Amino acid sequence: MELFNLGSNFVVGMDEVGRGAGAGPVVVGAASFTLDTLKSIPRGLDDSKRLSPKKRVSVAEELSVILNDYAVGYASPHEIDQRGLSVALSIAGHRALMSLKSPIDAILLDGNFNFLELTTSDLYSDLPVSGFEEVPVQLVVSGDSKCASIASASVISKVLRDKDMIELADVYPEYGWEANKGYMTESHRLAISRFGLSPHHRKSWKI
Repeated sequence: MELFNLGSNFVVGMDEVGRGAGAGPVVVGAASFTLDTLKSIPRGLDDSKRLSPKKRVSVAEELSVILNDYAVGYASPHEIDQRGLSVALSIAGHRALMSLKSPIDAILLDGNFNFLELTTSDLYSDLPVSGFEEVPVQLVVSGDSKCASIASASVISKVLRDKDMIELADVYPEYGWEANKGYMTESHRLAISRFGLSPHHRKSWKI
């Protein structure tokens, strides 16, 4: 509400999922809020990690109707291996921002690290940037449990990434991705020791 009171009309909340997984992409969600959106927040909206899979899907479906605009950006395991996780997050974040159709007056980013600014460095001049580098970014620690826009981004990106991992599990059933979503459970590690790494594993990680 504070940003709207200061004159913003379009506030985008952003959050990532898949940071700690050993397989699959990292995904950054972006949820665009207007003042009217705040009046229609789904009951039960919360940090995606605190919602059951069924509840997440239900909330995501409601959000797809009431949000002003939303998008997700992906960075592949290859990009994570090639660039490192932080830069991959920046790539995914800018891809999400580029996919939004509405204007952006301010960004609320979960956490205490503005990964969006990494791809604007001269070190990464070959990477895509969204054109929103001058938009103010406000970091919010534990934002997915404090800000509706960040929580919305968290839920949407979690639901879409989980869906992708379940689909990949049909192709690579030995790793149990339909259950672990690429995170390094004991059974996932045992599968790697038996079958080796797939093209969707992060080969630079100690897995």
